[in-house]
Amino acid sequence: MITGCLSIFLVIMAIYLIIAVGIIVLPFIALFFFITSYSLYSKSKNLQVSKMECPNCNSNEIKIQSIRTGDESNSNISGAGLSGRFRILGIYTLGGKNNSKTTYTFKREGLCQKCGFNFDYLTQEDVNNMQESAKNKYYLSIIFLIISIILCFAFMSQSTNNTSNNTSITDSNISKNSNITTSVWAQSSTPIEDFDYFLEGNNIYLKKYIGTDKNVRINNTYVINGNNYNITSFSEGVFALKSVDSVILPDGLTSMPANTFNSCGVKFIYIPATLENQNNGYPFYRYFHNVEKIYYGGTEEQWKNLTNNTDRASIDVKEIVYNSSLNDLK
Repeated sequence: MITGCLSIFLVIMAIYLIIAVGIIVLPFIALFFFITSYSLYSKSKNLQVSKMECPNCNSNEIKIQSIRTGDESNSNISGAGLSGRFRILGIYTLGGKNNSKTTYTFKREGLCQKCGFNFDYLTQEDVNNMQESAKNKYYLSIIFLIISIILCFAFMSQSTNNTSNNTSITDSNISKNSNITTSVWAQSSTPIEDFDYFLEGNNIYLKKYIGTDKNVRINNTYVINGNNYNITSFSEGVFALKSVDSVILPDGLTSMPANTFNSCGVKFIYIPATLENQNNGYPFYRYFHNVEKIYYGGTEEQWKNLTNNTDRASIDVKEIVYNSSLNDLK
């Protein structure tokens, strides 16, 4: 009898603890959703319709094409409907009479008929839909945040003692975790899906980093549809205006545009010895600001040749480590 009552009590306490922690954490989740939605809403106001002009050669001979990505389903689809548009809305749903669904992601790309360069293309309809979706998410995040704060406040008012105990446990766990030293480098390769890119021959060219991780590790080779593609060069501004802490560039990289790291706040960079001096008047390191360390795969003499004997202070980096390898990045 006593054992049974004790079991019931423990079950009730466990359920209560789960609910308490859930309600306490909910406002933080709502706040993160609000900040993300507000950022998206602010950026959507600056969206503009793409020009029918190639960014690479300024040609007006542009062909617009729709690109479909995502996994296909083997379901038997007998009907179709469209919902969403482009990257932010981004989802087309195809539904059949058998209630099965297949989800695809679509985007438009402009293809230059003169030089073959492809780029993201936005129509007025795309811009309108993206702005409307961002606005709806922003309004929803405000409602979610208000409801979460009300629920949390009401719960804490009714159960001050239990909430205090749960908070103490949470603070203790946070303190323990704060003593754990983590690496400034990505411990695994950044997937190719975290980049906009295009393929040309056996090479893959990165156009823009679209991932969310602060630490990025780029492979020198990626497998796409069963084929190996090498990275030897980048397109313009891969990390421009994208906040990152550390970037490992791939061994085998021979060239990259000057604005690759424009206004991205990177602090730690690995640069391979294969990178060549572009002699383009405004080199990539001119965009560095308050960099902590550069790990370079070659010798100090090779670095001087790469940077035209530019001194460390002018590059705005506190320390340069020569003869580095990927094994040194821990």
